[in-house]
Amino acid sequence: MSKKYDLVDVFRVFAAVSVVFIHSWPVGSYSSSVGNVIVALSRYAVPFFFIVTGFFVSKSLARRDDKAEYFRYIKKYVVRIFWLYVIWWVIYIPNTAVRWSGKNQFASYSGFELYWKLLRSYFLNFFTGSTFTGSWYLSATILGVLILFSFRGGERDFIGGVSMILFVGVLLLGNYGKVLLQGDMLNDWVWIRNHIGNPSQSFLTSVPLLYIGNLIYRFENVFNRIDIRWLIIGLIGSSLMMFKENQLWLRLGGQFENDEMVFGVVFATVLMLIGGADVKIMDRFFRHRKVPLPRKIFKTRISA
Repeated sequence: MSKKYDLVDVFRVFAAVSVVFIHSWPVGSYSSSVGNVIVALSRYAVPFFFIVTGFFVSKSLARRDDKAEYFRYIKKYVVRIFWLYVIWWVIYIPNTAVRWSGKNQFASYSGFELYWKLLRSYFLNFFTGSTFTGSWYLSATILGVLILFSFRGGERDFIGGVSMILFVGVLLLGNYGKVLLQGDMLNDWVWIRNHIGNPSQSFLTSVPLLYIGNLIYRFENVFNRIDIRWLIIGLIGSSLMMFKENQLWLRLGGQFENDEMVFGVVFATVLMLIGGADVKIMDRFFRHRKVPLPRKIFKTRISA
């Protein structure tokens, strides 16, 4: 029987709640120390969703040796997400004009400039950000799956490796760009963000995270040998470092945004490793506990 991943589903619920917190006032605000902590500790959520997607897409594709069947699955997966995107795109048509400000962003434009602004906001931003509030996650998933999984073997590893290098740049520029860049370089980067798109909310973020999920799937047997206690220590440590990292970026004063953070990605990766851990590892955890916990609470049916 195939292995089950019930813990991953549990973690996805927590990640979804974290996303709600990030976008909810007052918990999603830096105006209070509590809001600051909650926002910082919730930044694992989106990376976790991408990593989970990369893991399960890889798992599904691994069962499809035939090339036609392989690409048929990718097409089916992408089309399903695209239709979800289209439905919400239609619902959000009135809101796209006003976004968060409540003011019509097209009111000051006319003629060709207006048509270009409409084209970019409603269509072209699919490739570089959001065509409606929050849509970047769906479009980045679609583009990320197409970019990464259209290749196999060494070609995919090359794409994934390059994307990881670019992702380091995305993290640095997003969190430290206002200090790292100076003069004309800073002005050029601000222009790119305003007129082309925010790299931290695009396929430049989704591809490397999907690739991490792909690597976890490919080396699952190796990762399953890690003692669950070490994974839990890593989870606790990365959560503390996630908060400290955010404090560091804020103190340095170079943030454009903190959508993605290094230790947020580390936390999400460790969380996926725990979610995919084999039931034997859980047994080992309980065997070494001096005060046993109710096994049914912790030991869900991870594998048959």
